[in-house]
Amino acid sequence: RPLRPGVCCLCALSLATMSGDPHTTDVTAQGYIGRRFKLVPVSDLNTLFDKHMGEICQTAGQKGFIVVGAPAAQFNNMSGDHTDVEMGVPVADVSSVALPDGFITFHRLAGKVAEYVHVGPYSGMPAAHAKVEEFIQQQKLKPAGAVWEEYLNSPDHTPAEQLRTRLICPVAESDEPHIKTFPERNYVGQRFTNVPVKQIAATWDQHLG
Repeated sequence: RPLRPGVCCLCALSLATMSGDPHTTDVTAQGYIGRRFKLVPVSDLNTLFDKHMGEICQTAGQKGFIVVGAPAAQFNNMSGDHTDVEMGVPVADVSSVALPDGFITFHRLAGKVAEYVHVGPYSGMPAAHAKVEEFIQQQKLKPAGAVWEEYLNSPDHTPAEQLRTRLICPVAESDEPHIKTFPERNYVGQRFTNVPVKQIAATWDQHLG
């Protein structure tokens, strides 16, 4: 799992306190502006964030975008020691201002996610990701999209042990067999005993209507 860098971001925001164990919740759709980097070595992520995130935040403000939340990154195609990453800031309207050269828009989709807020240095993020993955398995869910990280406060103004990083992983119901409890219901109908298996379809057609 990638480690998060000490990002210097002028627009880093401290959001409402979220803590506790991993849990599921629903998120709304959100548009971002930022930059995309492909096949980045995991070992280079720190340098990449240090080089570009501050610039992204500053440029967003200079160009007139209305920033509405904390900076974030989306990780796609994670395989081995490389990953594709999109980093940026959430804005009120991604189409309100012409994008600067080299910038892109990307979106977080609305839907059900597993969420967890890691408190502590970025070096603890691999363990935080593993905790979310374990929770998803325990809940009989499956990942359904790219993993997101939101950086809720800035390492420039916050001690490492108080840094807050929100993990967001889209989830869906698992295809694997599992136990699920349904509410009790009453039915009216007919009972047929000792029906030959080869006559079940005919019996169904004859009586269900």
